[in-house]
Amino acid sequence: MTKRADFIASFLNHFKSNQTFTAKDVVEFFHAHDETLPETTIHWRIYHLKKQGVIESLGRGLYKIANHTESKITFKPNFTRTHKNLFTKIKKQFPLASFCLWPVRCLHEFMVHLPTINWTIVEVEKDIAESVYSFLREKKQDVYLNPDTKTMNQAVAYDREALIIKNMVSESPLIQEDKISYPSLEKILVDVFSDKIIFNIYQGSELSNIFSNTFEKYSINLLRLKRYARRRQAWEGIEKIL
Repeated sequence: MTKRADFIASFLNHFKSNQTFTAKDVVEFFHAHDETLPETTIHWRIYHLKKQGVIESLGRGLYKIANHTESKITFKPNFTRTHKNLFTKIKKQFPLASFCLWPVRCLHEFMVHLPTINWTIVEVEKDIAESVYSFLREKKQDVYLNPDTKTMNQAVAYDREALIIKNMVSESPLIQEDKISYPSLEKILVDVFSDKIIFNIYQGSELSNIFSNTFEKYSINLLRLKRYARRRQAWEGIEKIL
């Protein structure tokens, strides 16, 4: 059996031309990959495909590929005028730089216990991170560059409006829209999972809530998620959550 994202891509490719398909069709698909797989296991996998929004049930034993354009929406953070002004200032000062920004509070809609923080994450190319930090520090005191555990615990954790500058991973999946660049939801999920120093308060049960609720509400590109997770050497851990 292939890894989960590869399997889902194969599953979608196999059934994409079928308006509907039966449980028997799905069983045959699984057995084509592993003929020894018990049907009870297959039915559990069908259940998880429904939970992840890959397929929809039309009745007992009848399914179709989920139409995400109808059932789910595309994620976009709610940017304030302050965020947009910040992006414009950085862009004007560093016109050739690749960077993005996003408010961490966009995660709060997926959580049970809501933190009171209102941090903004700015990710920039490593070579200019120090320059961007110095530029922003001239205008705002609570700016932190790649904060370590000590800085997070002693300073950032008590700074509700902190501005955190991070090195951006190469080939990060970004979205450019309305004159602002921000990370895709897939990138945010992987970063929150991977960076346990900055996103410490989003770990544990809340991390599970974030993944579960984002998959339920928003359209997720699993191939993009997997590709970026592998760049961050995080796919094995994320696959267990999924």
